[in-house]
Amino acid sequence: QAHRTLVDVYRTLGKDRDSLPHLARVADPRVPGTGDLLMLRCKLETRYGILERDYPTGTVSAPLAQVCTVAAGQRPTDASLQNAAGMEAAVRGDYEAATELFRRAVELEPDNGRFRRDLAQLPTPTLSWGLGDPLSPDPAAAR
Repeated sequence: QAHRTLVDVYRTLGKDRDSLPHLARVADPRVPGTGDLLMLRCKLETRYGILERDYPTGTVSAPLAQVCTVAAGQRPTDASLQNAAGMEAAVRGDYEAATELFRRAVELEPDNGRFRRDLAQLPTPTLSWGLGDPLSPDPAAAR
């Protein structure tokens, strides 16, 4: 309970980054009722580029990949969460999942330039280049 309280205190003070060690301890997809914490950890860790190895050993309740996957599944209409989960998937090299998540974010907020750029900048197989297919999964954003 103390870690949840500290998350709230840091966020109230506008110190989201300082809340991350506490979020890493309490955002556990195996625990019912932690959906808000999962969403918050996924968004903040991807925003700040924090890696699990940056935390002391034994203080992370669940891997970020699992946190983001579960959070994105629980909140399929949260475009910024879909984009954050896509960023996490891209960082670990799961481009198929990243493409799906980035596309979902763009579908939810088609005018969001950042979401469109993230999708457009995602590496794609270059074999389609010779077939005349666009290299970017979102050709409009690549312009």
